[in-house]
Amino acid sequence: MTTSCLIRIIDDEPNALEAVAFMLKCEGYETACYRSARDFLVDDVPSIPGCVLTDIRMPEMSGLSLFETLRDRHYPHPLLFMTAFTDIEVAVDAMKNGAVDYLVKPVNPEKCIASVARALKIDRQRHAGLTGDVPWHDRWSSLTEREKEVVSWVGKGALSRQIAIELDISQRTVEVHRANALRKLGVTSPAQVALILSEVEQSF
Repeated sequence: MTTSCLIRIIDDEPNALEAVAFMLKCEGYETACYRSARDFLVDDVPSIPGCVLTDIRMPEMSGLSLFETLRDRHYPHPLLFMTAFTDIEVAVDAMKNGAVDYLVKPVNPEKCIASVARALKIDRQRHAGLTGDVPWHDRWSSLTEREKEVVSWVGKGALSRQIAIELDISQRTVEVHRANALRKLGVTSPAQVALILSEVEQSF
């Protein structure tokens, strides 16, 4: 788990806000708390990776209105809703338009932590230019054993000359295998490769 991300929590109920923040802090996450959607819009720093966890029913500006505003602004991070039972249908409709998940209040700790972890994974994928619906395992299986060796080093940030030394092959051979592997995977950067490797490792 990494602390290089920020969970933005928005809820006009102080007790609910503090409870969710405490829950996530216990898991090692950094949080930022807001009593209103407007405060969030004024103070948030979108350049910090993470996600948004917002209540639906709030005065002045609801969670749904906030969601629409963020979509219009092309806000880069995933959003999750906290909702009462009566709002579930509304939350599901919002998910069809891009919201990641909804949590029924009072929020279940295990579901909250799992949903936030999923949102952060989506955020990392978006940042790297990846989408979550690609069969990465199938693409990985299409690589030769040597291509897998080379691209595994690429995912660690190693340069071609370093990989050549590690695998005892020529730099030119490394570059050929690297190009073939990236083409088969459909990616272009070491960051994208690293994310694919994490996806593949989880599937075994």
